[in-house]
Amino acid sequence: MYYALYAGNKVVVDILISPQSDGTYYPAAGDSSVSHFARVVGIDWKNQTVTMENTTPGENYWTISFDEFSKVWYDPEEMAGKKPSGLATNQIEKVNYWGVTIAN
Repeated sequence: MYYALYAGNKVVVDILISPQSDGTYYPAAGDSSVSHFARVVGIDWKNQTVTMENTTPGENYWTISFDEFSKVWYDPEEMAGKKPSGLATNQIEKVNYWGVTIAN
């Protein structure tokens, strides 16, 4: 992912986000979490953080630790607390870490 960003490509990941008390969302797992696509805009090795573009209400960007990123990036379709209604368990895609790189 780092090298894709370094090369100027776009990187999109599927992560878990959860609603916060102020009506915004933040990358977090939990009973009310949902699966959400987010664009990774930066990786800081020194501070061990990942920054993603936020397309939900609130701040423009989320910056979280490598550890937290690993937790919310792992199998979000299956781990989401809230799933689309009418979706059977066998219809949920099990993908451990989902990401796509889009070349410029």
